[in-house]
Amino acid sequence: TDNGSALSTMTATSSPVCADTAGTGQTNNQPCSSAVLAPGGTSSAALNLSALGARKITLADSAPAAGNARTWSGRFVTPGASRCTGTSAAGCISAGLSRGVGTSHAGGLASLNGGDKVLSATGADVTASFTGGASLVTVSSYADSATAESGVSPGAATSTRTASLSYWSGAGFTTVAVAAATSSTYTVPQVTANYGGTQLVVAGTVKVTPTTTSTTGPAGCSTGPCTTKTTSGSIVADLTYTVYSSGSVIGQFSVSLDLGSALAQTTYKAAPLA
Repeated sequence: TDNGSALSTMTATSSPVCADTAGTGQTNNQPCSSAVLAPGGTSSAALNLSALGARKITLADSAPAAGNARTWSGRFVTPGASRCTGTSAAGCISAGLSRGVGTSHAGGLASLNGGDKVLSATGADVTASFTGGASLVTVSSYADSATAESGVSPGAATSTRTASLSYWSGAGFTTVAVAAATSSTYTVPQVTANYGGTQLVVAGTVKVTPTTTSTTGPAGCSTGPCTTKTTSGSIVADLTYTVYSSGSVIGQFSVSLDLGSALAQTTYKAAPLA
C-alpha cells in the first residue's frame, strides 16, 4: 500500500518542482530528478502451525515510517544554496536520499496460554519475558540519510543513521543505541518455547555494519570520471527456527529481517576543454 511519484527534467524550473531531500525545489535550469515515497501499511510474515490451533506466529514485521522517503539528484554549474556550494566552470552533480523505517520485529513467538513456557539456553524459565509472544529482536526509531557530490569543488559526502536495537541476550533484553559508526554482531541466544507437545527453538544474530564513504578519480573530474559513494550501513537480523513435535524435529527454517541501507552515488566527467 506504499505509493509514490518520480520526476525527471533536463531544465529544473519552478514547475514541475524537482525537490531535494529537504523538499526544496531546484530552479537552476539544469538536469534534475527526484522521487517521494509515502509509506502504507505494515509488512509482515506469519506462520500458522496446526498443532498450535488458532495461534499465529509473527515471524517478522515492519510498520510504516512516520514520514515520507525522498531521493534526489541534480547538476549545478553555479553554486547552489545547499548543494555544490563551491562549484564553478564545468560544475558538479549532487545526489541524496533520506528515509525512515517503522518499528520492526524479528524472531516472534506465538502468544502464551496457560501451561506454555519459554526456557533460555541454560534451561531457566524466562516465560515472564515473553508474555504476549514478544519478539527476540526489535528495531525502532530508525532513520538514515546519505549525500554524495562529484565534479568541480564538490561538497563532502555525508551519511547518518540512528536507531534503537533491542535483542534477547540470554536472561533478558538488551537495548543498544545504533549510530552511524556502530559496527558489531550481537548474538541472540537460544530460547525454547514449549506449547504442549510442540516446541519452537529459536536462535540467531543481529549484524550491524557502519556507514562508509569512498571517492575515486581525479580532482575536478577533468581528466577522467570521478565517483563518490556513501552508504548508511545496514542492520540485518538472521534467526533460525527448529520445530519439534513430541521431541522429534519436523521442520526448520530461517527468518531474515534486513532494513536495507541508504545509498548515494555520483559519477561525473567534465566535458573536453570545459
